[in-house]
Amino acid sequence: MPTVAHGIGSRWEVRGWNNAGVALPKKRFEDKGEAERHAAAITNDLAEGDYVDPRDSRTTVKAWASEWLSVQGGDESTAENRERYVRIHIIPGMGDFELGEVERRPSIVQAFLKQLEAKGISIGYRYNLFIALSSIFSAAVEDRLIKRNPCQSRSVKKPKIPPRQLVPWEFHRVHSVILGLPEGFRAAGWIGFGAGLRQGEIFGIAESDIDFRRRIIRIRQQVKLLGTGAKVFALPKGGKTREVPMDDVLAEKLAQHIADFPPVRVALPWATAAAKAKSFRLLFTDLDGGALHRSRFNLTVWKPALVTAGVIPPPIRAQKFEASPEDGMHALRHAFAAALVDGGCSIKDLAAYLGHADEAFTLRTYVHLMPKSDERARAAISRALFAADVPAPGGDLTAV
Repeated sequence: MPTVAHGIGSRWEVRGWNNAGVALPKKRFEDKGEAERHAAAITNDLAEGDYVDPRDSRTTVKAWASEWLSVQGGDESTAENRERYVRIHIIPGMGDFELGEVERRPSIVQAFLKQLEAKGISIGYRYNLFIALSSIFSAAVEDRLIKRNPCQSRSVKKPKIPPRQLVPWEFHRVHSVILGLPEGFRAAGWIGFGAGLRQGEIFGIAESDIDFRRRIIRIRQQVKLLGTGAKVFALPKGGKTREVPMDDVLAEKLAQHIADFPPVRVALPWATAAAKAKSFRLLFTDLDGGALHRSRFNLTVWKPALVTAGVIPPPIRAQKFEASPEDGMHALRHAFAAALVDGGCSIKDLAAYLGHADEAFTLRTYVHLMPKSDERARAAISRALFAADVPAPGGDLTAV
């Protein structure tokens, strides 16, 4: 409709109401056709349920990120990581921008990513930060604060973790490291290698989880370390329990461990520090009869075993052990996977034993370990060619 200033300047004003009857922000145009196109676009968005009120898009990234954090679920450790990403990086780097401004200018996101890189933050951490930031903007799209997620713009270069081909330990190294562990923890090494458990799952394995009759190990809980340093029992990673077959040799080693080092009942909160405690008779505990602490175990038990096996050099005087991220207890799990792949285990079964939710992830991680098929391909072709040269019953050779 015409404005009070009709005849000069912005002569046409678009007015309207949303589906709830609330008046929409007015906007003026010099050209009537432009005003009509704007009105038609809003009408279409309202009909499709895609309308975004410009007043909502003025919400700052800081305000929306804080609101987003308050409604997120998941375990306590994951929540602590999200809170850290938002508090330490996202709010200081982008908090004062309005959501609509970032939507219109994805370069703001790209500049933020470059700042993180300039600070020397690792590619893995930058990737996790980007995923959190993208989730914040996706939630804003879902709540009709903006129309598009700026993190998905073609001009924004998502941090890419370079592909890294996993190199599993050779079996002689596996045995050397396990034999370098104190006697009370050698079975922890054997169960890591023989059943592919994660470290927290090994720490949480209970006597009742070992089924000697059926020759299986049930992975039903782990010892989890929260960001505060508190230990809790929790479901295995991904929130799923599983069963892993146990061979006779591993069964014998675990039976001997239980006889020599009787399990100890340990009580810890379940999932969160404030939750009600659960108790299990754990196979492995610290000197005080408590659940093992990952950092202390790695420093006082695992690293010395690496030294004994010659994987890393001994520390010089009071210096720390050499950093060895590829040689953590997880290496036993990779060796387990390599043994199964070499033995012809299917990716589907391997993913189930490892507790992977996605078989494609298992395939990507271990496909390079699968036996080469060149010889099998040659043999298959030879059989096919031979069959082509065999005369059909009652007939002559036929050219193929």
